[in-house]
Amino acid sequence: MVDKLTQGYLKIGALGIALFTIFFGWSYSLGLPINTAVNRATADTAFIMIGMAYIIGPLAMKYKWFLTKLFYRKHLGVLGLTIAIAHDIQAILIFSLGTLISTRFLGFFFGALALIIFATLFIITIKPVMKMLGPKAWRRLQSWGYYGLLFAMVHVFSQDTKIWSWWLKNPFSIPPTSLFVVTFWFLTFAIRTYFYTYLGGKKHPTEKN
Repeated sequence: MVDKLTQGYLKIGALGIALFTIFFGWSYSLGLPINTAVNRATADTAFIMIGMAYIIGPLAMKYKWFLTKLFYRKHLGVLGLTIAIAHDIQAILIFSLGTLISTRFLGFFFGALALIIFATLFIITIKPVMKMLGPKAWRRLQSWGYYGLLFAMVHVFSQDTKIWSWWLKNPFSIPPTSLFVVTFWFLTFAIRTYFYTYLGGKKHPTEKN
């Protein structure tokens, strides 16, 4: 018998596979080589899953359907972070660390910052660490997620400005996947800001974290 936690990871894992398949097909249709399309698909999948982990909480304050999905936030965050790490390893194997630093330093720098922040937020969700920090410090550190979202968006912006410029000149062509990802993250950031800041920072009573 599979426990509830494992069932959650299996469901979110299936979602991750579905997202990866969609983004890989999308990237490959744009003419990218297979290894680059795979690397791009892992990045896009990680971004969407982490964004979903951040957007469920505020939406649960107003929409009952999202209340049943609060349980999956940690699954989305953990698997999203794992896929993001896989993306970074792939990028280093494809381009080499020296090339990434010398030719894509801005994107590399902000991507690394975002990864460090999300990894830190994962570590502090471990129960002994949460207990050691205390609720006040834990919640203060959780606000770092905003910086993680912003740094990740800067990472994508800096990587794909040329692609976006080309697409704006050819708007009837297939748009780059990063355009969808950044739009989704911007909406995530805006929704969290609206519910947690504009509405007084209140969380739904069913939210434990």
